[in-house]
Amino acid sequence: MKNLTARQRIFFGVWAMIPTILGDYLLGINAFRFSKAPEAYKGMVFAPVADWRLALSALLGVGSVALFAVGAVELLRVMERKFGLGGKKLFRIFQIANWSAIVYFAFLHVSFCILLLVRNAGMAATGNPNTATDMMLQVAKGIIIPHAIAFLLCDG
Repeated sequence: MKNLTARQRIFFGVWAMIPTILGDYLLGINAFRFSKAPEAYKGMVFAPVADWRLALSALLGVGSVALFAVGAVELLRVMERKFGLGGKKLFRIFQIANWSAIVYFAFLHVSFCILLLVRNAGMAATGNPNTATDMMLQVAKGIIIPHAIAFLLCDG
């Protein structure tokens, strides 16, 4: 890692998109969508996604965070050294937002995977798609506050 140039380390953020894209693909294109169709329950329609795909998607999401963090650290270092932004208030806020966003992305991606796993478990336990969706929504209610706080911290 020490033999890499600053530009190469910053490009780790670009390379991080590859496992992110693969993880999103495994999460399932159209895993769920909002619809007004008669078969939609509470306005949602779900396509089945295998548990192994959700687990691998979560791992790829966390792995991409590690790659992105390498690029982000180097970008912040270049901004601080080359442009002398270290003592600026806005730069400090940018650093905090950058780090919180990195952590938040991992949390968000894994949360989406867990929600779909809960729905899969509900389907396996009850065989009723409506009950499985209700179980998933109950878990979603429990994590909405941390997600809202993280969103405000990262994007506010």
